[in-house]
Amino acid sequence: MNLQQLGYLLFASLVLVVLPLLVTRRALLRRVAGERMVRFGAWARLQLIPEPEPDPLALDMYRARQRQKLYADIARLRRILASDEEMSATRQLGNRIAYDWLLNEFERTRRQAGSVYLYDVLDDWSAAPASPAAATPVLASGPRSRSTVEVLDIGWR
Repeated sequence: MNLQQLGYLLFASLVLVVLPLLVTRRALLRRVAGERMVRFGAWARLQLIPEPEPDPLALDMYRARQRQKLYADIARLRRILASDEEMSATRQLGNRIAYDWLLNEFERTRRQAGSVYLYDVLDDWSAAPASPAAATPVLASGPRSRSTVEVLDIGWR
């Protein structure tokens, strides 16, 4: 018996014996190959469906919104830290840990490439206080506060 005849014999036995047995005995088919075929089908479906590419504008808007939330939380914690001497030491420590965590998170989002953010927060607690004279805006209407208008001549004279 050569290999070609053996192949024909195996194919005929598969078609005439095994296939009708599996078709008539669905419970046997489910037990033998059911779970494997379900897993294979789920894997094949995942491989065939392409993963959608995220919209860069939507990602930037999401990051900007996250950054705004962080900025609002940092501002709220700054107000709390400025007046928390009446609180317990545990709450004060918790407030400072939360403030440090928010600053670190804010810096991490600042380093993300490709994003434009509206706010930049500086760590005002570690900076030296500015002099009161420099912080006061000048409201005088003298010659120093006049604005100049730039005129751009375009066209014919």
